[in-house]
Amino acid sequence: MKNRLLIIALIIYPLFSYGQDSLDNQIEKLETKIEKVEGFQENTRDSLNNEFDSLSNKLQDDYNLMKWLMIIGLPVSMLLLIGGIWKNRKYLDKKLSKKFDKIIEQNESDILEVINKHSIENQILKNKRILVITDKDGDDSFLKKFFKEMKFDHNNVKYVKTNTYGNHHGDFDVVFANNEKDDLNIDLIDDYFNNSNDKTVVFYYNTTRKNYTNNDVSDRLSFANSRTQIYGNLINLLKYQIILD
Repeated sequence: MKNRLLIIALIIYPLFSYGQDSLDNQIEKLETKIEKVEGFQENTRDSLNNEFDSLSNKLQDDYNLMKWLMIIGLPVSMLLLIGGIWKNRKYLDKKLSKKFDKIIEQNESDILEVINKHSIENQILKNKRILVITDKDGDDSFLKKFFKEMKFDHNNVKYVKTNTYGNHHGDFDVVFANNEKDDLNIDLIDDYFNNSNDKTVVFYYNTTRKNYTNNDVSDRLSFANSRTQIYGNLINLLKYQIILD
């Protein structure tokens, strides 16, 4: 019996030893593969990180370049535009000069007339003396603003609020009767006119449609029935007065 057990042991031991060696080899090979896989993963991760960093740096460089182009783009465009204008300046000046000369030649009489009218109007605003008479309890605030805004010389415009005639020291080119609200004594207008010089004219302002009539004044009289009529009618009256001179 003992001999049989010994024989079986001698047969099984080599098989068991061989099986253990084979298992160790398999484990060693598996560990090698695992190390290779882990190495591959590490290498791949490093490679991807490098590629990502490279791409990020490139995008940053492109962004910086575009930002600088945007900063210098407008000045460059402006310089190109200014350069183009400067290059053609002499040509444009020559063309415009010819065009203006032609317009002036074709409209010379009209232009001279406008200049003349403007000159006469400026002389009126600067030199004509105006006496504004208003009832003692009347309102002349609008007329004070009117003559100021219309550029009449304030030193030549005098405002009087009264119910009776009085000598207001000096001759006036126009007696401006402010009867806007029908509160001015009509006889007072006659008094001021009758005591004026031969060239004095009368301007009658009333918005209630109450007329002023005086045969002695008719050829030196003008009216305004609304505020918008004052300037044009007054200027025309004072232009007419020049003829009387």
